[in-house]
Amino acid sequence: MLLFDIHGTGETNADIYFGTDSTNPTGSTICGLLERNPKALWDDSGLLKLLQVRGYSTVPASMNDPELQSLDGGTTVRKFGGCSVNLRVEAIQCEVSSKLRENEVEREKFAKDMAECILQFISPYITHS
Repeated sequence: MLLFDIHGTGETNADIYFGTDSTNPTGSTICGLLERNPKALWDDSGLLKLLQVRGYSTVPASMNDPELQSLDGGTTVRKFGGCSVNLRVEAIQCEVSSKLRENEVEREKFAKDMAECILQFISPYITHS
């Protein structure tokens, strides 16, 4: 199960900030996903990589960059995501900058792009019955 906690931030140095509580010593909020694919966010179907290909700037900007500490995974993803949670949920916090949210045209384009990128990102991990 995947949880995307998508909302806004006042930060404007990038278009989208991602948080997975990656510095937590007990494990990231996507620890199960990373066990399966350590490059899950960055390979050819990685969410951050897909958004970057579409022209969006992200934090982190590369696989080895840290998340912005103040946006590295809030209450929702920490409560429901991670290895220590009984019902395993892979949880990703997505903070969208005001420059994408406040312009109607940009907001609609981003919403469409984000939805398409999420679908492409999760497709390899979905089992079809």
